[in-house]
Amino acid sequence: MSLTLFRIAVRNEPGALARVTRYLANWHVDLKGFVVDPAGMQLLTEDADAARRAFDEAGIVTMMSPVLEFSLTDRPGALAQVCQRLADANIDIVSAFGVAVGSTNRICILANDMARAAPIIEAFNRGAPVAASRPPWARA
Repeated sequence: MSLTLFRIAVRNEPGALARVTRYLANWHVDLKGFVVDPAGMQLLTEDADAARRAFDEAGIVTMMSPVLEFSLTDRPGALAQVCQRLADANIDIVSAFGVAVGSTNRICILANDMARAAPIIEAFNRGAPVAASRPPWARA
């Protein structure tokens, strides 16, 4: 499954999310996730083409980016491990969000170097051993 994240700046006011999601619904765009905060909205979908057409028709300027989606076992430190692996490779996480469903966490990450981040995420998903590394701020 290929997911695309659309980031839009909208005024924080009543009905803003309703308007934006109505545009997408009119184009039969199924959202797989979203985040709304004072900076705007991030909307996740598998149908990038229809979403782009919906936003264009509505006159909404967007930034769109592919994201990496992966699952983590719900346990303390799991997210820290994958984030540390990306940091060790000097890959910056531009945006990330997730939700726990049962004993699994669904995580989406937009990185500054998606080509280099993808194999790290894939290896983590396959259960490749994660080298224990001490973050720079930790005491020896």
